[in-house]
Amino acid sequence: METFTSLFFAFTGALNFVRYALWALFPLGTVILLFARLAKSPPDYALSNAVWWASVVFLAVVGSVLALGIAAIGKDRNFAYPVFQLLFVAGPALLACLVSVFLRPPALS
Repeated sequence: METFTSLFFAFTGALNFVRYALWALFPLGTVILLFARLAKSPPDYALSNAVWWASVVFLAVVGSVLALGIAAIGKDRNFAYPVFQLLFVAGPALLACLVSVFLRPPALS
């Protein structure tokens, strides 16, 4: 459990270090995907596809770490604070990524 706790704190600390970039870039990515979906002349497909995949990967990685953290609360109640901290740090980016998952860019024809 000590190794998992150390890795969890390291992951949360790394995300906390780039928190404001996450809060700005992933919502910006969601705007790019909305523009790609709704605009008459969408932006480059490669950019939209890269933004979509980045959102999916971030959502999968952070979501799985959050799920592991929630499972760890069952063994150690003191683990609730780091899970809440991770949710606070990654929360806005997670919401933007969740919206982005449903905005996959249309395939080239």
